Amino acid sequence: MEPDGNYQIDAVDDMNETYLGFSAGQDYNYTLKFTHQNIESKYENLYLIDLANNNCVDITADGSEYHFQAFSTPNAVKRFKIASTKPGDVQSQSALKVLQQQGNIVIQNGSDSKGELYLYSLSGMMVQKLNFAANSLNSFNSDQLEKGIYIVKASTSTEKITQKILIH
Repeated sequence: MEPDGNYQIDAVDDMNETYLGFSAGQDYNYTLKFTHQNIESKYENLYLIDLANNNCVDITADGSEYHFQAFSTPNAVKRFKIASTKPGDVQSQSALKVLQQQGNIVIQNGSDSKGELYLYSLSGMMVQKLNFAANSLNSFNSDQLEKGIYIVKASTSTEKITQKILIH
């Protein structure tokens, strides 16, 4: 996304501070994969900043991937920025991730601490409390829940995240 318009392909001599637009389709889970060669001649490091989630991930290595979730959008939105220096006001990619997949709430906990997940309705009422193990991928069936958007708060002794999930 450039000041003079949006481009499917954009050739610039400096990728630093380049914005990338994103238009989500009907899927909810997405992956960006970065394939590049010889960037070390110009950049010591490259970072992808997810402006919607306030996350920053190092994409210096060829084949780096960034996994994220997005609701369907009719038009492209300014979602990402590529930067050559890591900004101080964003978080590194979390070891704790929560998503909804095929009728299940999935918690990926990459930390050494066990944790708890609280599920809230949009009105703020706690719907469910779930415990999850350390260094594991935990899945809980969400078939008993009404379809809609919920707020998820997951925490371990070292990390806390809050996000929305769609149960459909």
